[in-house]
Amino acid sequence: MAKSVFCFVLVLLFCTVLSAQNGQFDVRLAIKNFDCANNKVTFRVQLKAHDAAHTFLMGDASYNFDYDPRIIKNPIIVSQELFSNQAPANDTNYLAQTLNGSTSGPNSGVVSLNTMYAGGGYAARLVGIDWQTVADIRFDIQDATKCIALIWHKDSRPPVTAMSEIELTSPTPDGNFNAYILAAGGVYDDLKVCIPIVCGGVLA
Repeated sequence: MAKSVFCFVLVLLFCTVLSAQNGQFDVRLAIKNFDCANNKVTFRVQLKAHDAAHTFLMGDASYNFDYDPRIIKNPIIVSQELFSNQAPANDTNYLAQTLNGSTSGPNSGVVSLNTMYAGGGYAARLVGIDWQTVADIRFDIQDATKCIALIWHKDSRPPVTAMSEIELTSPTPDGNFNAYILAAGGVYDDLKVCIPIVCGGVLA
């Protein structure tokens, strides 16, 4: 029976902590594209191991960052690149990604991108030292005169950006594993981009 150190209900809720975790993660946000003619912008949520000594097998994860709904709104997942059973990832060891737990108020919003591991321990995907795209998230642009700021929730600000590491409990592919809370490597790359500079005033 697979053992897990946390429950995944909208965001990661930690139940108990085991001591054997080795991995450390870094996260960043990057621009995929601006569709200036249609007032859309797409960002990439990206992940890597902090260094070669802290690579890990990916378990569950929740990536959380702030945005300003007066400038951009209506986040949707447009491509599930990794850690998902949806194309183009097509990895049946993970469930479909969700934005469950995301919130939006008049002046502030939080994107919560969630991934869930559903396979045996031998099937978890290795996270190495190169940046990998987890998902592409698209927003509608509300105010083309402003700058967009996307700010990560770190481990001291709920809902935290957090994930687990899968550790095999036997050398054979029997499906047994432990899941350990990962340490953050300390790299949370926020993103700021000014829409008028990118689009040159061509937004509709």
